[in-house]
Amino acid sequence: MAGFEPDVDVPIVFTGVRPGEKIFEEIFSEEEKRVGTTQWDKIFITKTEKPINDKIIKKTLKDLASALKKKESSFAKKVLDQFISSSSKKSK
Repeated sequence: MAGFEPDVDVPIVFTGVRPGEKIFEEIFSEEEKRVGTTQWDKIFITKTEKPINDKIIKKTLKDLASALKKKESSFAKKVLDQFISSSSKKSK
């Protein structure tokens, strides 16, 4: 759109909210609590109420590094999917 002027070269049409479109963005997860401030208004310091086990994080990072080193993107995705799935189950 570089070089074009809105509503002159390109018409701007407001269509409203589309089906499935998010109107509100969650800033914190249910486990996170705001614990401090920064010099910037929109940057927060948070703390997770239920931290993830260090051993699980280390194993996930080791498996992820191995998958990336071997360029096995499907295995890297599987490692991340399992980590996200297991950590979200623990928080419920």
